[in-house]
Amino acid sequence: MGKLFVVRSELSAFEAKRFIVGQADVMLSQKGREQAEARAHQFGGVAINYGFTSELARAKESLAIYLGAVDTAEVPVTVDARLNERHLGGMQGKNKTDLVKEFGRDQVLAWLRKPEVRPLDRVSYYNPEGISETFEEVAERTIECMEEAVLPRLIEENGLLVAHSANLRALEAEVEGLDPTEAIRLPVPHGEVREYDVISADISSMKRVA
Repeated sequence: MGKLFVVRSELSAFEAKRFIVGQADVMLSQKGREQAEARAHQFGGVAINYGFTSELARAKESLAIYLGAVDTAEVPVTVDARLNERHLGGMQGKNKTDLVKEFGRDQVLAWLRKPEVRPLDRVSYYNPEGISETFEEVAERTIECMEEAVLPRLIEENGLLVAHSANLRALEAEVEGLDPTEAIRLPVPHGEVREYDVISADISSMKRVA
C-alpha cells in the first residue's frame, strides 16, 4: 500500500488581489511563497517517491518548495495538463465584485457553483481562445489523470500531488461518493494536506486518512 499527499497550491498573485484566477498562469504571491516555506516542514521525514502537479506556475512553484523539505534526494515530477485548474473563461483576471456589478450575483454564482454550467466564455486578455469549462469536465479529466498517471505508481510508494481547488473537490467527491453539487462547494484551503491510502489504480479504492 502506498500514500498520496494532496495539497492545493499556495496563494497566487491574483488571489492576493482578489482576482479570479482559473487557468491564468500567474506565480505565487510573496505571501504564498512564505506560506509554502512555512508549511514545507510537514513533509520533512516523509519519503516521497513521486511528485505530480499541473502546468500552472503557482502549482509547480508550490511543489518545488515542498519537495525541498523531503528526505528523498531526487524526486521525479510529472506535470500533467489534466491537473490544471478549471478554465473560468472570461472571468479570469477579473475582480469578482466587478463581475457581480456587470452580470448580477445570481449569474456569477451560477458560473462558479453549478457543476453543469459553463462560465462566461467571452474572449479576454486571459482567455484569448474564448473558452471555458464546467466543473463536471474538470472532474472527468482529473479522475482520468489519477487513474492513468498517478495511482498506478503509488501502490507501493508515496506521492505528493499539488493541484487546484476544482481538482481536489473532484477527487474528494469521487473518494467520498459526493454529488457534484455538494463537491463544488467544498472548502479547499491553500496548503492544507490531505492524506490518502492507495491500494490500487482504481480511485474508488482510495481511503482518506487525514
